[in-house]
Amino acid sequence: MKHLKVTSALLSAAMCMSMVMAPVTVMADETTATEETQIEETEKQEAKETEKPAPKETEKPSGSETEKQEPKETQKEEPAESEKEEPSESEKQESEEKEPEVSEEPKFEDEDFADAANALVSGVCGKSVRFSLAEDGTLKIWGKGAMYEKTECPWKSYSSHIKKVIIYKGVTTICQGAFFECNYLTSVSLPGTLKSIGTAAFLECYGLTKIVIPKSVTSIGEAAFFDCENLVSVNIPSGVTKISPSLFYNCYKLKKITIPPKVKVIGDSAFYSCESLTSIKIPGKVTSIGTAAFSCCVNLTSIVILNSVKTIGEYAFSKTALTKVTLPSGVTSIPGYAFQDCKNLKSIVIPNGVRSIGVYAFSECSELTTVTIPASVKTICTYAFNECNKLKIVKIPISSVTSIAYRAFYKCSGLTSFNIPLSVILIDSQAFAECTNLGDVWISKTMSKKITDSVFENCGKLNLQIYPYLAYGDDVIAGNALYMVMNPQINGTGTVEMVGYMDSERIVIPAYITVDKVKYRVTKVLDGLFKGNKTMKTLVIGANLVNIADQDFAGCINLESVTGGAGIKTIGARAFANCPKLKTFNIISKNLSKIGAYAFASDTSLKTLQIKKTTTLTKAGVKGSLCGSAVKTVKVKKKKIKKYKKFFKKSNCGKKVKVKK
Repeated sequence: MKHLKVTSALLSAAMCMSMVMAPVTVMADETTATEETQIEETEKQEAKETEKPAPKETEKPSGSETEKQEPKETQKEEPAESEKEEPSESEKQESEEKEPEVSEEPKFEDEDFADAANALVSGVCGKSVRFSLAEDGTLKIWGKGAMYEKTECPWKSYSSHIKKVIIYKGVTTICQGAFFECNYLTSVSLPGTLKSIGTAAFLECYGLTKIVIPKSVTSIGEAAFFDCENLVSVNIPSGVTKISPSLFYNCYKLKKITIPPKVKVIGDSAFYSCESLTSIKIPGKVTSIGTAAFSCCVNLTSIVILNSVKTIGEYAFSKTALTKVTLPSGVTSIPGYAFQDCKNLKSIVIPNGVRSIGVYAFSECSELTTVTIPASVKTICTYAFNECNKLKIVKIPISSVTSIAYRAFYKCSGLTSFNIPLSVILIDSQAFAECTNLGDVWISKTMSKKITDSVFENCGKLNLQIYPYLAYGDDVIAGNALYMVMNPQINGTGTVEMVGYMDSERIVIPAYITVDKVKYRVTKVLDGLFKGNKTMKTLVIGANLVNIADQDFAGCINLESVTGGAGIKTIGARAFANCPKLKTFNIISKNLSKIGAYAFASDTSLKTLQIKKTTTLTKAGVKGSLCGSAVKTVKVKKKKIKKYKKFFKKSNCGKKVKVKK
């Protein structure tokens, strides 16, 4: 996390570099013309008040004129946040449930101009925005519009003097680094006109314990509350759509936070090391959780992540107290270090759709006992489950994972058995090293010959068992053809690809082959396997072949008949081009949706195309399909005649064909 801590230094340096200073008026005998005018008006007003008649005898004077005015003055300005009475526990609970209301906005009064005239420092901090800093540490900012950006704030050299900030109605922005290193700032009052809070605005305000952000705010910049280590209470207004990077970095005492429903992104390190945070709910529009977003939230025991989330960054939940996690179905990978050192994590639900488990993803999750890995996972990366000492059960499909990386299960001393999927083609060195209680390990015959001794180093109880089934990549001869296993299974759902054949006038691509009483579906033919075949006269396509690729049967000059193909979805471009003797083409698939361009070009004997069962053809799916062919008639379902007529009429190089039953 070293790179994250550098943020503070970088922000400090950026603001202190050669920037244009806003004009500053340090305490002096002269005042501006505007201030003089306001002071004169104040004096006139006071003079009028002294001329008012004395109270009637029936009225009881309550004291001197000064005493009478004191209640009025206290109404003009809200007391500082730190001076208000502490709410009861029930009130605290209620305020945490609802978005805090902004207190009555302070009104800029005549005496504030007088304060500016006698300020420790005063001047301008925006085109129409002024400020004054009083001896007592109160910084007042008033005017209209935005504060200056990309300039060092004119009160920067007085940062340690600022204790209270009052921003008046009319001001719309807090600039970048506005109160950076105001270490003694304890009270902040913000107006309902405020729209944005800039980058690092309150960075390293160690004395700040709470702040009420107005509902008008829609943007809070990166690291705005970075290192506000005593901040307990803060609200995020409902109009905010992004939790910026490092927003609450090292806010150790932040106890509870509600993420608004419009938020779509939670930035990198947004809540890094919020040690008092115990639970959080990710709203339904969040699509991305950034790197280290909740890392080192050591008391975070509960989190709800809705299905809108698609990506999770590295270290996102590392070093938290989570006990159970259910990842959303849209996540496609568990990144590196995502749950590293979550010592209370007992179970994890990995959704089908995740393709990889990243480096150190669950490393040192010492309470993790059971993991279920879905069939979508192909890779278990380096140190993924390193030192998960209590991990006893790894549920993994017989055909899913293709590689188990270096030390993926290193020192998982709780493992007593493991079924290595038939689909695995790589097991890296020391993948199961120091699994001292590992006994029966089932492995394919093919993989058992490839692994090195280091894979199971110091596994004194190891007992390798060989599967009696085909593994990924195994070759097998069935009938008059050679097949390669693509998706090995033991229950008849495995698949193979036809990769070779013995020449014959009649070629059958079967729906299934059976090996050792296990059925495998024939779903693919090696691209170009039959291209240019001069022997084949009849082709019968089995029910499990899905696609006929581009030019797969092009140039089969003696091919006369093509039938079957109940599972065919697409026929590629020029798939049967230059087959001059082809007379019969009858594909019985219901799901045929595309016939590629020039699929039957130069097939001079083919007059009728029979696709009677398909209901899924589209205009784009038949575009150019009959160009260069001799086809005159296309036979389809009766209810599709009208629709398919339009498709073939407009999409085939001006060729006229009859579409009928």
